[in-house]
Parts: sequence; C-alpha cells; structure tokens
Amino acid sequence: MACGDSIQAGLITNPTVLIYFPTSIKEGQYTLYAPIESYFLRPARVKAANREYRRVGQQLVQNGLDVARDTRLASIDLALADAQARLAHEAIEIREQVLELTNQRLAEGDISQLESISAQVDKLNAAATEGVRQQDVAIAEAKLATLMGIPLVEEPLLPAGLPRPELGELDERALVAQALACRPDYHAARWAVAAASQRSKLSRWTWLRLDGLLDVRSAPSRTGGGVRFDLPIFNRNQGGIVRADWELNAALHSRDAIRDQVVQDVRTARGSIIRPGRTSVFWNGKFRPRSPRRCRSPRRGSPTVVRTTCSFCKPRASTWTSGAAYSTRPRR
Repeated sequence: MACGDSIQAGLITNPTVLIYFPTSIKEGQYTLYAPIESYFLRPARVKAANREYRRVGQQLVQNGLDVARDTRLASIDLALADAQARLAHEAIEIREQVLELTNQRLAEGDISQLESISAQVDKLNAAATEGVRQQDVAIAEAKLATLMGIPLVEEPLLPAGLPRPELGELDERALVAQALACRPDYHAARWAVAAASQRSKLSRWTWLRLDGLLDVRSAPSRTGGGVRFDLPIFNRNQGGIVRADWELNAALHSRDAIRDQVVQDVRTARGSIIRPGRTSVFWNGKFRPRSPRRCRSPRRGSPTVVRTTCSFCKPRASTWTSGAAYSTRPRR
C-alpha cells in the first residue's frame, strides 16, 4: 500500500476539456484546463509518500526481527522444558529407589509405617511433576512450530542444547548508542515524524487550485488563454491544518517514547544478563552437580546417599534455568 501511495503521489493531475458543439445560434467552443498547482505541490506529496514508505519498510524489518527473537526464545524454552522433563524422569527413578529402600527398612523394622508414607508421597509428587513437564514440552514444541510456520508437521522437533554463557564487558553507553543506531522501530518512528512534518507543510496549500486555460472558438481569430483559480475567502483548509499539526505532535511524542523504551530495554537487559550469566557460570564451572552412581543400586546405597542424590536435582534444575535465562537475553 505504501508503494502504491508513493507512485500515486508522483502522478500529475489529468487536464480537463470542455467542449460546446457549434449550433445555428452558437459557435463551437473548445476549452482546455491544465492543473498548474499539481506541478507545484507534487514535490511535497512525493516527499511525504516516500517517507511514509521508508517508515513502513523499517517497521517490516522490526517485525522480522521480532519473529526471529520469538523463535529463538521458543527454541530455548523447548530445550529448557526438555531438560526439565528428563530431570523429572530421573527424579522418578530416584524416588522409586528411595521407596524400595524404605520398604526394605520397613520390612526389617528400622522405621515405622508412618515414616514410610513420606517416600510414597514423594514418588507420587515426582510422577505428577513429570506429567506436567511432559505437557510443558508439548506446549513449547507447538509454540516453536507455529513461529517457524510448520504447525501441521507431525514430526517432533528435537531441541538443541542450551548455549554456554560467555560473559564480556558490557558498556552501557555503547550499547545504548548502538541500539539507537540500529533499532528499526526507532528509525520507523523517525521516518513517521518526517512524513508527518511534510504533510503538515503540505496542508497549508491543499486548498490551492490554479488551472491554466486555453480557449479555442470556431473562428481561429478568437483563440486565447487565461487562468482559473479559487479565492481562499472561506475555506483555507483550517481543519486539515490543525489535524496535520496534531498528527506531527503525536508522531514526535511516539518517537520520544520509543527512544526511551529502547534505552530502558538496553539497561534492563544489561542488568538482567549479569545475574543469570554469573549464576550459570557458577553452576557449570565451580559446581556441576551430578548424581552419584552408588544410588543407582538401592541395595548398595545408604539412606544418606539416597537423600543426597535427591538433593542434587534442585541444583541441576538451577543450572538449566540460569543457562536458559542467560540465553534469552540479547547480547552485544
């Protein structure tokens, strides 16, 4: 549509022809009206249309970047959901080992019936949690398939691993300057201001009507020219001028709001990337929890080892959660 408006703004208004056919009591008259004002107003119309065209183009680029961002976030959500589902399944195996060991101790008389109930409840809670995690995987997979444009594909999407964080120096001023220089939505707002400014200037002259006139009569000696124009006594497009000025004012406020939003997004992202990034480095570097292999055999594992193994599930979940939180943040 913006391309069509740009083309239409560059066209010249068609001339008008008035013809009186000769009769017995009236001579023939042939009059040509050429709209002169269209030649003067054409540059302003072309500028306004081209700036609107650039605004639409920048907004389309921003929409494409939004789709890429949403797809990346959906991919990371799918990887995180899959990792949590695998951890929930591992937690069920651990809880089953705990329950088996608890039953053995109950049979030997080491614990009472009341003390063994907690192990059964933990196993049921772990099974319920696994069901929830499996549903999270299905939801994340459906969301990713929709963003990729393949919602009807029956083959499952295989999640990729979570990227390892690589922290670096994040200069806030440099990031803000780079965002203001590269963000298409901010450039679209600036082009909107430029287009509104040009329309505001053009609104002062839209009332103008100036036609060049060429009059030809039946007798060649009575051919002449002239000018026809409107007298701006009542209507000088006062309402259109007010509307165009307020549209310019609204475009200016919108541009400033988007600029402030860009600055806030950069500062928020910078502050948010530090904490999960450092947390992920801590879990993956200084402390990488793994399940002890001794717990895989309940006959060989003691209650202390089993409880310690269960306690490792939470740090492992924190590892994947912090890694996913870091991966969803924009990088420099």
